Amino acid sequence: MSNDDFKIGHHTYKVEEKDLVKSEHNDLLFGKCDSQSKTIELSTDLKHQEFKNEVLVHELLHAAVYESSIDLGEEEEQVVDALGKTLHGFLKDNIDVLSEMYDSGEETIEVRGDVGELISKERVIH
Repeated sequence: MSNDDFKIGHHTYKVEEKDLVKSEHNDLLFGKCDSQSKTIELSTDLKHQEFKNEVLVHELLHAAVYESSIDLGEEEEQVVDALGKTLHGFLKDNIDVLSEMYDSGEETIEVRGDVGELISKERVIH
């Protein structure tokens, strides 16, 4: 599994960046999840990393809904959009705690100055 792969249920979804991401109705999109090919396409127009992350979380939730066999019908986009924004904020705000909870042999080393100010922070894999 590479850095562009996400395991959801028993399947691995590959994330790809594309110049044009289109819906089945030919509308331009920021992102799209294809549950059949197990791919998530993100538009190369996403220049701000935080918004790109939010779109990725949104598309990962579509994959999770599909892999969980949940039928949200016409409400899926609204539910995924609301949960995606909340989950993105949660992940962003709690990444350090989550990293410790699901530690995979990585350690964060902080270098601090004389008065305790953070000089650098680095992840080390054991």
